[in-house]
Amino acid sequence: MAMSNYSSADLEPHNHSRDDLTASIIIVTCNGRRYLEGCLSSVLAELWPGCELIVVDNASTDGSPAFIEEYFPGIIGWVMEFYGLDGVNEWLVEN
Repeated sequence: MAMSNYSSADLEPHNHSRDDLTASIIIVTCNGRRYLEGCLSSVLAELWPGCELIVVDNASTDGSPAFIEEYFPGIIGWVMEFYGLDGVNEWLVEN
């Protein structure tokens, strides 16, 4: 798969205020680097105004956070300690 860089312009909904948001798309990953380009590219191709894309990285050791920062710099992302899926869900509700 050819690597593409996405800019914040590809994430136009991030230019809107929180009051304008209609949906948040949240992708949780842990060592899913090999799937990220296809997944994020597909989501970005279907993103509509008023949406935000958030990637929660659950302490990956495969370079996922660096990949996202380099090729998808406009995506909101968090790197966390490993909480497991239940912990990620609780963390998202709290934040």
